[in-house]
Amino acid sequence: MDGPPFWGMDGVPADIIDPTDVAIVVSVLEYDNGGPAQYSELVNARTALSLGASAGAPGPAERAARLAADIRNVLNAVDVPIPFSFDDDHIDTLQMVLDQSDLIQFGSKDRVMVFEGDGTTVELVLSISDSMAPPQPNWRFCGKCNALFFDGFPTKGVCPAIGPSAHEPAGYNFRLDHL
Repeated sequence: MDGPPFWGMDGVPADIIDPTDVAIVVSVLEYDNGGPAQYSELVNARTALSLGASAGAPGPAERAARLAADIRNVLNAVDVPIPFSFDDDHIDTLQMVLDQSDLIQFGSKDRVMVFEGDGTTVELVLSISDSMAPPQPNWRFCGKCNALFFDGFPTKGVCPAIGPSAHEPAGYNFRLDHL
């Protein structure tokens, strides 16, 4: 997806010096009827409350763990701070904890996150990179096999669901880092 770098002040990329300064919390939801903006508003409201309530925590790791738990709870309709209609199923919310080995000087490194819930498993590969290469558009989920595939070619690849056939693009069009 388009947007500024996720780390740095005022949208300017910056090196991560201490991995304990970073909290990465990722949530995966099905996309049925709800709107991403609604869920963003809900998560932002819960995040503000969580960070305020955890100000006295012993350290950043404890605050990040509480934040992940609070976001997971609100997306599971527990402790909802604003009126909200849940139209999509929450798969899972996880925290990716960085360590010194993630602070690479050159190239890229993949980190895999596995989300399980609501009868499905989603594997998300996050690439840590020193490069600010532009993201590659046209990555889509297949509505039949629920895998992410590149939708930038005239053919749609081979979907393993229901016999060999073409993938069926569904939902959002993602832009992924492509090095």
